[in-house]
Order: sequence, then C-alpha cells, then structure tokens
Amino acid sequence: KRVVRAYAVNDGQGGVRRFGLRYRDGRTNRLGHGFLGFGERILTDLDTGASTAEFYDNATAVKIGSRDVVPFAGQVKRQWHYAPGLSTQPKPDQVEMVFADRTIDVAPTNGGASYFTLPTKLHSRRMQGSFSGGGSLAAYVELVESLENATMLRDSTVEVLDYDEHRNVLEVNVSTVGVDLTTHVKRTVKNDVSRWILGQPQWQEEC
Repeated sequence: KRVVRAYAVNDGQGGVRRFGLRYRDGRTNRLGHGFLGFGERILTDLDTGASTAEFYDNATAVKIGSRDVVPFAGQVKRQWHYAPGLSTQPKPDQVEMVFADRTIDVAPTNGGASYFTLPTKLHSRRMQGSFSGGGSLAAYVELVESLENATMLRDSTVEVLDYDEHRNVLEVNVSTVGVDLTTHVKRTVKNDVSRWILGQPQWQEEC
C-alpha cells in the first residue's frame, strides 16, 4: 500500500512548512472488503513538533442483514492533538493537548440492504501540562490522556439523542464540566424523498 511519508507547503512568507506522517496497524479484509485502512495515523509538524494522532476502528465487524461489514473503517474514533512550547516562548516546557473521543452508531437501512454511520457522542478535553524532556513527548501525552494528570482547561460533551432514517440529527445535548448549563437543541426537518431533497429545517428550539 502506497502512503504519503512527508510533504511540504508554502508558508506564505517565502519559506515552507514541513510535515511528516507515520502509520500503524494497517489491515486488509480477505472476505471482499479489501484494504480497511490504518488503525492509527500520526501527522507531525516537523518545524514545531506539534502532532495530531488519529485512531480508527478497522477491526470491528457488524452483521447488517446477511452480511458482515466493517462499518467504522476510515472513520476517526479518537483524536489526540498536542503542541509543545517553542524554545523562544516564556514556558518552553508547556504542552497544550486536546483529546477527542467519538462514539459512532451504525444504522441499517432498506431492510438491511444498506446502512449508514453517525457520530452520536463527542467527548473533548483540553489540557495543559509540562514536559521536562525525559522520555518521548508522545509517551507523555499518552500518560496524560489516561491519567488526566495535567491542568484541565475544558471538558465538554456533545451527545446526539435522536436522528432520523436519513441521518439528520434531531436532538442534541451540549454540556461542559464545571459549567451549570446544558444546552438542549431539538429540531424537525422535512425529507422530500420523491425529489431526494433531504434535511430541510422546519423548526428548531434551543434551551
């Protein structure tokens, strides 16, 4: 499988920004699904050390109708973004981190002849820590993600409570830890299947 290992883009100031990529856990399905993608993809800004690690579920099989499918392949299930302080900053050991976890539903359609997937929960945490340089930055970030042993700046959750057979989201809750407020959004949409004009907003309430 051919993949991109590195690339560069113009920085708008006559120079270039360089990026490197790494991949892990590539899988192929021998029952007809072909290449299922990688389990992890890491993009690193080679000039600043900032990185984004994306994790995919390319292993879970679900029975839809009479078929076994791998519906979550190619969809980000977890994402870690971390940016270390630069040597020119007042606190070069400071690390900004954002962790996002997604729950994805799979819904059969057409009597099991097809299906769609939809992210129904997003839990995001933004943290700030200090990395002294002992060991690797990636190992430090992994430890913080597990133990939460850094300053929590924000801990928010977006949860889809209802959606229709055409993948339109109808009801959502948005909440943040430490904030005494949960935003509840409820909407109705019109689906004109005869003309295949879907998801036309009709009414929405936020409270």
